[in-house]
Amino acid sequence: MNRTKIEWCDFTWNPITGCEHGCPYCYARRMAYRLRGRFGYPEDEPFRPTFHEDRLGEPLELKRPSKIFTCSMGEMFGDWVPLPWVDKILRVMWVCHHRRGHVFQVLTKTPQYIHFFIDVAPPNLWLGVSVESARAEWRMKTLTDGTLKQKGLKIAWASLEPLHGPVRIPKELDWIVIGAETGNRKGRIEPREWWIKAILAQADEHGIPVFMKDNLKPYWDGELLQEFPEVVR
Repeated sequence: MNRTKIEWCDFTWNPITGCEHGCPYCYARRMAYRLRGRFGYPEDEPFRPTFHEDRLGEPLELKRPSKIFTCSMGEMFGDWVPLPWVDKILRVMWVCHHRRGHVFQVLTKTPQYIHFFIDVAPPNLWLGVSVESARAEWRMKTLTDGTLKQKGLKIAWASLEPLHGPVRIPKELDWIVIGAETGNRKGRIEPREWWIKAILAQADEHGIPVFMKDNLKPYWDGELLQEFPEVVR
């Protein structure tokens, strides 16, 4: 477990690393290849989905309640992830709910598989989806269709990072994070100010708090935040 520079959490915890989505802009894949052969990343396939059972107890070592971004270097709810991996991670979250007060923030691109686990998910799980553009809006709809909240999900959120286009926001979200693409990828998409402004306007209408990442600052006018003081956190 590591302290992190990610502005909206305190620590990252990676009992699962690796992913099969194949996103061309993936920061985690780039980092895994830099670390290949070290820190649990396989030498032959650094981004191969891997379960690190030795890391399961790490959140229990933190004494103060913390926000923990879980599986920041992988996908926890991919259809390739064995069910026992997820079950063991959820069990740790339950223990921390009772003993530590931690919040576990999870992002997925396959929210349709969350329904297999929601009956055993702890109340300290903040479940989110990654959404890059309008083509991925279905993930937010799947997350906020009402079924998950009825079964006990406390916080449903979305990370619009990297922001690759305008996005329509469902009113049922509890929290939104917006960020720009990082790295120097050929074809890298820079967010436009009107995309950001449109998202803030929707969040303002629905009363949804928004976390603006620092890497967005080059892409907005300084007065933008003053226009939406009630939603930007």
